[in-house]
Amino acid sequence: MTLLAKQRVVVADDSRLMRRMLADALDRQGFDVVATAADGDEALAACREHRPDALTLDLAMPGLDGLGVLRALRDGEAEPVPVVVVSAFSPARGMHAVDALAEGAFDLVAKPTAAQGLTAFADELGRKVSGAAHSGGRRAQRAMRAAVPRRASQPRPVAVGARSPSSCPPSPPRSAPAC
Repeated sequence: MTLLAKQRVVVADDSRLMRRMLADALDRQGFDVVATAADGDEALAACREHRPDALTLDLAMPGLDGLGVLRALRDGEAEPVPVVVVSAFSPARGMHAVDALAEGAFDLVAKPTAAQGLTAFADELGRKVSGAAHSGGRRAQRAMRAAVPRRASQPRPVAVGARSPSSCPPSPPRSAPAC
């Protein structure tokens, strides 16, 4: 009989109630919540200490916020870890979700509303955290490498056989193939 190790998760949220709710939901789904954190600095410290398989992260926290944590992970302040952002998304704060994905977040989960119900929220959270943990950090590592700006001396990759716009003939008639 083989025993699978539980996926280890750090939960970061400034609300004690939300940390408890997330930890309980993950625990019921078979995850091992190895630490909780009330702010970004605590989240990074917990990731350094416990080296989790995934991190759930609120974006709005005092001190170092969620985007700051994502940037710190990208900059190597802790080992890369797949991050599932769990935050309250609204039209006014929608760009924060886009920013989180651009900074390397694996996925997003909206905090539960009264209309959604906790079961649907817990199921979505479990699916996304499991996906993040199973990714082995590959997406986080790719996103963090891609976010590193190129030096001016590094040429941009060009597709083999690609033509520059100046080598294309003037606009061809519609029946002719475009270059």
